[in-house]
Amino acid sequence: MGDELGLDADDRVDAIEMMTDGWLTALEDHAEGDSEDTFAYTRDVAWGRLDDFLDDVEDERDRDRLLSKWTVDGRLDLASPDLAAALEAWVDGLLAAWPSYVANLDTGLAGEVAWFEVKDVAQRLGAGLGSLGTPRLVVLVEGPTDDDDDDRVLDVKMQGAPAAGEWLPLGGSWTNHAERVVTANRILLNEADDHLGWLAFADGAWSVRERSPWKATLDASYLDSPTRLRKMAAQWGYVLGTAHSRGDVTWDWENAMLEVVRTDPAGFRSQVLTIGTAYADVVRADQEAFAWQVGCPAE
Repeated sequence: MGDELGLDADDRVDAIEMMTDGWLTALEDHAEGDSEDTFAYTRDVAWGRLDDFLDDVEDERDRDRLLSKWTVDGRLDLASPDLAAALEAWVDGLLAAWPSYVANLDTGLAGEVAWFEVKDVAQRLGAGLGSLGTPRLVVLVEGPTDDDDDDRVLDVKMQGAPAAGEWLPLGGSWTNHAERVVTANRILLNEADDHLGWLAFADGAWSVRERSPWKATLDASYLDSPTRLRKMAAQWGYVLGTAHSRGDVTWDWENAMLEVVRTDPAGFRSQVLTIGTAYADVVRADQEAFAWQVGCPAE
């Protein structure tokens, strides 16, 4: 992002250090007690350009607009470039497995069978970053009433092993990777989606969640100065530190990490900077190689 903004090396270093400090501050704040379980980073606590961004998202997005984007006359809009007709085998598999998903929900919507009546199914196209190309469906369900204007749009995504799974031990009580993803979401979010669950069909395990009407991406145009990037980086660090703190279900992770960092705080900051800078170089090289490959004529 520093490159995209045209910032010099010193400004990029400052931003990384601010993010590191924000992360450490979160650990210090959450080290005593379980405040991370209730803390929410909303526009009431955000500041700088993040506050402006959250205001814009809340003002411009809601479920009505989401439905107008994805549906027409109570059905998914297959004229959308983001949707296509789903494979018949996938639709059949989903409908067969759907009752098990609904029956196993342990959220505020548990037992609301009518809410989850499937009205339409389509394939989602071009979605994801690291998961780009992963099979994904959009499912339209009835919602609280039989009116079309309060339907819910659900994202159903096949889940595989995480990218780092080859090098990390994956212990846990889940039975498949979709359940693993659902478990992680419930831990990391202080108000998890009531639609969050999973089901198995088409030789895979699929996670289910509501497509958030308020999902949006903050682009670099919000951060048009080194000062604004530094302020944003500090908040990104705090959000990340809070998420890491929520993940310590069975042990006191914050204090264990702080004990290590405090032995050499300057060395820790230096290591984060070194890894961040090196990783940015790898991303640039990967992007250039990808662009070159795409630009090459087919043999």
